Amino acid sequence: MTKTKDVADRIGVSTATIRIWTAEDGPFSPFISDEARGGRGRVQRNFTDEDVRVLAHAKMLSDSGMTLEQVAAALASMQENAWQNLPAMPPLPGEDVAMVPADSAALVVKNIQHALQVAEGALDKEKTAHEHTRERLMDAREQIGELRGRLAALRLYQVVLAIVAVLAVVAVVVLYITLRGGVG
Repeated sequence: MTKTKDVADRIGVSTATIRIWTAEDGPFSPFISDEARGGRGRVQRNFTDEDVRVLAHAKMLSDSGMTLEQVAAALASMQENAWQNLPAMPPLPGEDVAMVPADSAALVVKNIQHALQVAEGALDKEKTAHEHTRERLMDAREQIGELRGRLAALRLYQVVLAIVAVLAVVAVVVLYITLRGGVG
């Protein structure tokens, strides 16, 4: 069993990051053992080799630019396949690293390709949402244009009514003067 500090050193993150990732409600808690998960009054966490491999892979995916949500989706997919393509245990700092065997390199490539597919799917969803938002914005602009046209017509109508009212008053005055026998 491995402690939090050892895991943090092995994968190159802070112990705080490990605690956040593996908290009871953390983004990667569904993918690690109960002994490694925080919460429920646990003072000491114990990580299995598989936990370390999962967290190392999560860091690698995160470093590649994926969001925590995208990383969690990729991990969920791997978990459904019984962690078949989970990379090997990362070396400790200062450990000699052997050359990666071809089958392991192929596995890393496959994992990166999977992560890329997940990211592309998320991007497609964002593009679709953006398209819908843009369409609604264009519809709203069109409605604003129509409402401005109606407002201009109403303002013109108000002006015409005011002119008609003034002309009616002038007509009444002229009629009054005419009926009284003229001016003077």
